[in-house]
Amino acid sequence: MRLPVLALNANWVALAKPPTIAMREHPWSLDFPNLDTALNAQLQKEKPELLRLGASCFGSIYNLDPEHSGVALFGINRSAIASLREQYGDGRIRASIHFITQDDGGTETRIIDAPLLPHNTKPKIIPSTAKGKKCRTEFSRIACAGDWCLWEANVGFARPHQIRAHAALAGIPIMGDFLYGGAASPNAHDRGNAHGRSFTVKKPLFDGLAAHLHTLELPQAERPIAAPRPRRFEACLRRLKLSEPSNKA
Repeated sequence: MRLPVLALNANWVALAKPPTIAMREHPWSLDFPNLDTALNAQLQKEKPELLRLGASCFGSIYNLDPEHSGVALFGINRSAIASLREQYGDGRIRASIHFITQDDGGTETRIIDAPLLPHNTKPKIIPSTAKGKKCRTEFSRIACAGDWCLWEANVGFARPHQIRAHAALAGIPIMGDFLYGGAASPNAHDRGNAHGRSFTVKKPLFDGLAAHLHTLELPQAERPIAAPRPRRFEACLRRLKLSEPSNKA
């Protein structure tokens, strides 16, 4: 698999990560291949594309959930990895995640700062004011049409599953996120198509978690690093009428 390079400099590279691939090894993502392992294995084999980057090793800067697509940032030497992870931990690197959810009729902006704690037995996190670790997510609605909306989550340091858990606490669980109460995707049969025809096969408009890390801001980059939303994600937005210019999607 070849991943598009979104941006790079002498110390880091940003790749466009598809869903169902992990950033790094984690107890909750052992069933997914991970990019840390794959990139370092290919570097040891002296793959020309990686040698041209001047990399001595690769290390993911944050642990984007495997189910998410979007910007994946890697340091390409040990000092850069340590520095970027420190910046991420301090909140100096900020991410904007786009996701689809059902309209709950609430306010257009929401802030969730509920402390989160890993569940004892399940691969998920839960709110806990007593033992949870502090985290904060800011939400803003981008577009809304009928029963569905496109939202943006803005965050500095984010823990695994933070966006998903905080979205659920905000009343806007992500479409396809059954672990946190998200709704299933509508199907093509119910939505019809752009020419008014209906589908006889009830196929979902979108499979998986409808969330995408759209832009990443970091001090070393002159402008935000953007990852185009996957074609399936864009197609779903069009069918839900969430990508029209008037909706600013």
